[in-house]
Parts: sequence; C-alpha cells; structure tokens
Amino acid sequence: DIHGQHQHQSLLYNDNQRRVLDSYGNLDAQRNALTKQFRLVEELKREEENLEKSLAQIQREADYLQFVADELVKSDLKEGEDELLDDEIKLLSQYETISENLELAYTTLKGEGGLSSLAIALQAIQKASRGDSALIESYERLESLYVETQDLVETFRGRLSSITFSQERLDSLQGRQAQLQRLKKKYGPPLEMVIAYRDEVVGKLSQSEGDDEALQQLRDKIEVLEGELNVIGKKLSGERKKVALELQQVVAARLVHLGM
Repeated sequence: DIHGQHQHQSLLYNDNQRRVLDSYGNLDAQRNALTKQFRLVEELKREEENLEKSLAQIQREADYLQFVADELVKSDLKEGEDELLDDEIKLLSQYETISENLELAYTTLKGEGGLSSLAIALQAIQKASRGDSALIESYERLESLYVETQDLVETFRGRLSSITFSQERLDSLQGRQAQLQRLKKKYGPPLEMVIAYRDEVVGKLSQSEGDDEALQQLRDKIEVLEGELNVIGKKLSGERKKVALELQQVVAARLVHLGM
C-alpha cells in the first residue's frame, strides 16, 4: 500500500478515531442507526420551530381575528343577498307607482278595449277567412295575440295580488342594506369578497386550535425519539469503550512485537 507523508496524522481527529473503532468493532450499523435517529429528531425540531412561529403569528392577530369572525358570522351573510335586497327595496320604495300602473295595464287589457275587443275582432276575422283564404294568416296572428293578451292579463293579476307594501318591512330591509354596505366598505367591496374573508378568518382560528394540539403531539413525539436516541447513543458509547480497550491492547502488543 502507498500512504501519504502525513496520512498517519488523520488518526489525531476524533471523527477518524471513531470510524476506526466502529470499523474494527463492527459498529457501523449502530452508528448509522444513531445518525438516522439524530437526523429524524432534528427534522422534527425544525418542524416544531416553524409551527411555533405560525402559532405565534396567529396569536398576535388572535383578538382582531376573533372580532372579525364574530362580526361576520353573526351577520349571517349570503351570496347575492345585496342584489336581492336592492331589488326588493326598489319595489317597496316605488310601490305606489308600480301598483297604480300595473292596475291600469290590467284593467285596460281586461276591459272592453282589451280582451273583449280582441275577441270580437277574432270572431269577425274567423268568419271572414272562411270566404277569403288570404285572411287565414291574419286570423292566426290575431288568435296568437289574443292568447298572449290573456296570458298578460293573468300575469298582471297575479303580480298585483302578490305585491304588498309594508313600511316595517322596508325599514328592516334598508337597515340590512346599510349593514351590508358598511361590511362591504370595511372588508370588500364585493359581498363575495367579504364572505371569502369571513371563511378565511374562521379557518385561521380553527387551524390555530388544531395546531395547538398538533404542536403538543409533535413535542411528545420528539421527547420519545430523543429518549430512544439517548439509549442508542449510550449503547454505542459503551460498545466503543470496549472496542477501544481491546484495540489498545492489540496495538500495544504490536508495538512490543515491533520493538517500539
């Protein structure tokens, strides 16, 4: 074998001494197990540190997040609610105008100038078309108009019976509208963004509760692994001491044999 001039000096380093001991005493498997366990513990400690930082950040924001969550959850927001409110407020605010004109349209179509006149005209054209086939198309168009007008009359009648005015209802809707506008200005502006922010905040608070439990479980796991690491380390240390003593005796005998 060829050796460098200063190669023997490598034995002065602790790491190299341990490698020699482990190789001589067939302790490589135990050393590898110790290294693997040590790296696992270090990895979990880094995970613990990151989780602690995340929890600390959430804790710093906890009071504000809880206030926001309480405010938005209590508000019971629903997607598209603001648009529905605007439509109903508009209807109630203009109820008088809407109902008067709807009533006028209904009575006009329902009265003598509406369906009654169309019915008379329809009957007349029907009789005329029997003698003049060129009027058949006109009859069909008039019949369609009559049916459509009937449908409109029913639609107007149904709408008139379905809408009512309530000042109490209008005041309640306007109050809710003002509440939504305030929340949209504060957290939005779109209502969908406010709802998304609510869900995000609630999620953060829930995560915080879960992370507390996860952190404790992680600490418990680290404690167990560190105990195992200590056992493995003590066992390896004891084996190395035995091997070192044996190696010392072998080296001493060799030196005597060499006359050193």
